[in-house]
Amino acid sequence: MKKIGKWMALSLIFFSPYLYAKVSVSATVDANQVGLGEVFRYIISVSTDGSTTMDAPRLPNLQGVELLGQSVSDERRMVFNNGAFQSTKTKKFIYQLKASRKGTVVLRPATVVVGGKSYKTNRIQMKVDGQVRRPRRNRNRDPFFGDEEDDLFSQLLKKRAEQFGFKSQPGNPKEAFFIQVEVDKKTAVVGEQVTASWYIYTRGQIRDIDTLKYPSLKGFWKEDIEIATRLNFTNEVVNGIVYRKALLASYALFPIKAGEAKIDSYKAKCTVVTASNFGFGRPYNFTKASRPVKIKVLDLPREGQPANFNGAVGLFQVKTKLQPRTIPVNQPVTYKIRFEGQGNAKLIDLPQLELPPSVELYDTKKESKFFKNGTSYKEFEILLIPREEGRLVIPSFNVSMFNPEKQEYYTRDTGVIELNVVAGKGQKEIPNSPLTTQADNKPKVDIKILPLPEFEYRESYVLSALHKVLIWALLWTLALTYLLVLARNELGWGKRKKDLTAQLKVRLSKVHKALDKGHWEVVGAEAANTIYWLLGEVSGVGGSHQELDKMLMEVPPSVRKEVEEPLKQVMNYFEVIGFAPDEISNQLKNKKTAKENLAQLEKVLSKAVRLGANSETVVELHS
Repeated sequence: MKKIGKWMALSLIFFSPYLYAKVSVSATVDANQVGLGEVFRYIISVSTDGSTTMDAPRLPNLQGVELLGQSVSDERRMVFNNGAFQSTKTKKFIYQLKASRKGTVVLRPATVVVGGKSYKTNRIQMKVDGQVRRPRRNRNRDPFFGDEEDDLFSQLLKKRAEQFGFKSQPGNPKEAFFIQVEVDKKTAVVGEQVTASWYIYTRGQIRDIDTLKYPSLKGFWKEDIEIATRLNFTNEVVNGIVYRKALLASYALFPIKAGEAKIDSYKAKCTVVTASNFGFGRPYNFTKASRPVKIKVLDLPREGQPANFNGAVGLFQVKTKLQPRTIPVNQPVTYKIRFEGQGNAKLIDLPQLELPPSVELYDTKKESKFFKNGTSYKEFEILLIPREEGRLVIPSFNVSMFNPEKQEYYTRDTGVIELNVVAGKGQKEIPNSPLTTQADNKPKVDIKILPLPEFEYRESYVLSALHKVLIWALLWTLALTYLLVLARNELGWGKRKKDLTAQLKVRLSKVHKALDKGHWEVVGAEAANTIYWLLGEVSGVGGSHQELDKMLMEVPPSVRKEVEEPLKQVMNYFEVIGFAPDEISNQLKNKKTAKENLAQLEKVLSKAVRLGANSETVVELHS
């Protein structure tokens, strides 16, 4: 009995901080009356004077409000009282909610587990009316966030709530994982950007993931924003449950015709290790898919549509540049027109130019790119040749575009550009025909063949020594040659170039066969896959899991310098005929143009093989 009494006494001493720790749990909101659609904060505070553990609150079923996000703050205080220090720990769980229903909204008590014991927060009743209020300053200043920061954060959340389109929720909170789709809007006009992102949520540990089906996204022009190559998890609370969240894919989508467009499912198979009472449990395989989302696509307004509308939807600026401003007659000058801004500039066509009769439009090139932040550009490089001397005026032109935010058309003007055309000084006139190649324009150099010098032979006593040097040099050369041949056979030197060339030939033959049969989608897909495959081999990273720009950064600088620009041009062509909608790609689907681009592709990739063959970057060949 004495031993039992001692153990009980020791247990009481050891566990006394937990048994007698003072716990305080409360819930507050920063306003008891809000407008419909207004964002407010719901704060659950948990305080204890012991070193006890506390779990995240389990929220009740939220009715009349929508959860947008959450954050956590911690505070520790040490107070000297009655000759001893007392520690107080306060943790605040801050939830951003949006009022989604008029009338009286009741936030029922939430449950918080502290030191293994459950506590309930107080019940909160709010009034939601239809009045629209400006973002307010928090009167009860949070000790961890300043007033100004609160205002900015609330405005950001409110703007996000107003623009948010759709965010799927889990059907069963006990699921090992689920795939959520977020869409920033559910109604858009033709050509307006719709951002769709897919996330994986889990309460366990994802050991591996296999994407079974990417969304096909028919009816949209698609641009990649981010495709995850690894899962970067963050914590997020959904309906009171803490999940680990990671991005899978994010796309910028541009609807191509009015009606109803469907964002279909993302499907994946995961191996999930769920937690148990004694650590991690056994792994399980599950297959899940996100919910499909329907987008209502409106046609562009016909009323008030200008005649010079070029199909651009977004907020763009138009810039022009002419270099040089003084040019000899019959010599080319470069005129650049650049569209840049928010939206998909790739869909913009070159406007009709009204040039003076003394100017010949000789050639046109174009370049475009879409960035992850939703901006893009398209630049037209036009080669002009003035045929008469004097002052030349390139007239201004204007182009109309559509602003989806204001739902109205607007016009951009380029302004007038002047050019001074002077008399030529011995320059060769550019003929009225396609430009000759650079090799044809090389100046001819007269080479004078000089007579060989005559040497007088004299016998010398060093002749035998010279013979010895030559014999030894020959023997060393033969030995070195033998070692190089042996090393080549053992280490496979040169084999990589031979293998890459053979595999490249096989892949390109598939593209040629598909072209002969008129299978345009196969032509575009196989050509694009061949580009990614070869860059993966030359760089050593393998596969096509990265963007083209990232793949090009992986290859040796000597290869990138020679093939980057021509490779991007042919890649743009094959991506359009392979993946763009028929309304856009049909005009490029003719065999003559395809064969020209295919020949250029073969030339560029063969050069990449030749330049990359000597690089030591690639250790092994990826099949």
